[in-house]
Amino acid sequence: FLSFTACDAPAIVEPGENTTTEVPEDGFRFFQTECNAFSISVVIEQIDLYGKCSLYASNVIPNPGPLDDHSLVVRNEDKTKDKRSVILKLSKKIKKIIYISIRGVELKNLFSVIIWDVIFNEEFYVVNALEGVVDVTIFNLNDELSIVGQSFSYRIKKGNEGGEFEINNTTGELVVREPLNIYVQSYYILEIVAENINASCHRGRVKIKVIVVRNQ
Repeated sequence: FLSFTACDAPAIVEPGENTTTEVPEDGFRFFQTECNAFSISVVIEQIDLYGKCSLYASNVIPNPGPLDDHSLVVRNEDKTKDKRSVILKLSKKIKKIIYISIRGVELKNLFSVIIWDVIFNEEFYVVNALEGVVDVTIFNLNDELSIVGQSFSYRIKKGNEGGEFEINNTTGELVVREPLNIYVQSYYILEIVAENINASCHRGRVKIKVIVVRNQ
């Protein structure tokens, strides 16, 4: 890691992989990663495990910070929440480097940072599922891909602890596998990860809210 007083190379963080580290008050931790040519934009997410941090990112300036030009650096300095994110649009170059800086705000700060490719048309979808009806497709993620010419493998990461849903790992079809009961649970929020088959380190994430509706 690169502190605010050092001149070492920044740490490498792989897209879709969670990296956790500490940063002191007014100190910096610098990261970088390289995206594939197909990447259009990425979401950089930073979570405070304790303390508070600020997030800066650029695809132009190494080690971006609060004093850099706003047209070259995206930032999130919101201290009212424990999670902050930015969307960084990438250039059309074949080699796309992303530079990330995390600044510590409080005396002691522990944080995690993760990068997701933006591969879907939306970050959040809402769909309906009929109560008591199983083996029916309620959504197809392949239809929502914003990147053409790439194949993805899908898996449900969160929200399916009871096994009510299943996703086809190649077609992206989301299917109800267990009868849903609106009186037991009226909605589910599923977090689904899509991994590029040709470049497994590049992953996208999407959330789907499934609302259980009565089968009239």
